[in-house]
Amino acid sequence: MQAFLFTEKSFTAIINMTYSCRVGFDMIHMERERVSGMKIDRLIGILSVLLQEEKTTAPELAERFEVSKRTINRDIEDLCNAGIPIRTAQGTGGGISIMDGYRMDRTILTSKDMQMILAGLRSLDSVSGSSYYGQLMEKIQAGSSEFISGRDSILIDLSSWYRESLAPKIETIQDAIGLKKIIRFRYYSPSGDTEREIEPYYLIFKWTSWYVYGYCLLRNGFRLFKLNRMDNITHIASFDENREVPMPDLSNEKVFPAKDRVKALFDPSMKWQLVEEYGVDSFTEQDDGRLLFEHEYADDEGLLSWMLSCRDKVTVLEPVRIREKLYQIVSEIAKKYKGERMKKTALVVIDLQNDITKNYKKIIGKVNAAIEWAMANEMHIIYIKHYNLSEKTRTFKPNTKGAELVSELNVASENVFEKSKASALTSEAFAGFIEENGIEEFYLTGADATACVKSTSYNLSKVGYKVYVISDCVTSYDLKKLDEMFTYYADKGCEVLMLEECMREKEV
Repeated sequence: MQAFLFTEKSFTAIINMTYSCRVGFDMIHMERERVSGMKIDRLIGILSVLLQEEKTTAPELAERFEVSKRTINRDIEDLCNAGIPIRTAQGTGGGISIMDGYRMDRTILTSKDMQMILAGLRSLDSVSGSSYYGQLMEKIQAGSSEFISGRDSILIDLSSWYRESLAPKIETIQDAIGLKKIIRFRYYSPSGDTEREIEPYYLIFKWTSWYVYGYCLLRNGFRLFKLNRMDNITHIASFDENREVPMPDLSNEKVFPAKDRVKALFDPSMKWQLVEEYGVDSFTEQDDGRLLFEHEYADDEGLLSWMLSCRDKVTVLEPVRIREKLYQIVSEIAKKYKGERMKKTALVVIDLQNDITKNYKKIIGKVNAAIEWAMANEMHIIYIKHYNLSEKTRTFKPNTKGAELVSELNVASENVFEKSKASALTSEAFAGFIEENGIEEFYLTGADATACVKSTSYNLSKVGYKVYVISDCVTSYDLKKLDEMFTYYADKGCEVLMLEECMREKEV
């Protein structure tokens, strides 16, 4: 049997003219034992045709419903017996029609049918940039409030997050389809940006997104374009209708053909997502509670995006190339953010000058190793020099050899700041450098553990900075007091770590 295409005019006419159709078919249903279901369907189909067309003929109806002319004549007689005023005329210009201005008391459509139609129109209204669908719903509902009973039970919103940008695109493309206009637009895809011109034929809502299907003049073939990736859509020249347009095959097998199979273990907390995406039968619960997931997938990039969105809650087992690619991506991400973090981190070498305790020789190798580590991780490297300005002192005097940094020390930057008090923060130049570079974390090395390292660590921690004291890079004139000082640093909010521990913490 042929399908019927309804325009807005004919659709509204059917609903309004057949405002309630059971009156005409109550008699037919009362004789249901002698009237087959197929005949009921045909009678409803004939009535629909008569309501859409001013006039038709028995041969036309016979051809459309694939029955004989005699059968159609019997059907017309049954419709007349059911109280539907059908008029027939012989000769030229004759045919079968419904009396002008006739309005039935009931309709083919039930209250539930009307609710579903209105729900569909309401969903289209959610992405419409005009009042078209709202006005159409008003036409359908006009005078039928008693017939449409109950409240709405289905609400569909097709606009997603992009209604403001989506509605004008849909309207522009709809107009182009109706006017047979080629559309031009900029398209953004994984392979790059291109200018496209297409003959548009279908607007499609699929996979939670909107698409336009048309003939691409750049690729010389039919293509599907995602509306959210389209920009600057404009009408250009008209196109002919002589191109044969195939119905788009939107099956998953056609659009997303399986490329490979993934095998992964998910944390139990991800069960809801697996159920949502693939269903309750998509995984097998293991003895340790983890979820074994196996499924075909269409492309590596889509799979990688999904796996990354699962964070550390999934372990890919197969394919191996996906495991390796994930490791590469995560390493690059870690390196990027590590670099940003390190720009806010500083290694501070305190008072390793010639006048300091000779015990510095026991830590100088570790301090230089810490400097190499800081350089490799792009940290700021800062050297603090102490000056004694009091006339009564003989050490750490400005412009003396004793105030110079020890010769064994690797001086890897020009960030050398002077202080005259115990805390390095008393150096205005040092404090300004911290603020200018947005430094938030400090690794402290040097001497003396009981004096300048103690005061600097305390004051940095006090004002809210994150402070690490590298225990095997700090010394004192009295080595017996080191453990006591390490406890003090920890009590004041600092972390006390060995250099090796610091290096592990900062690894990618």
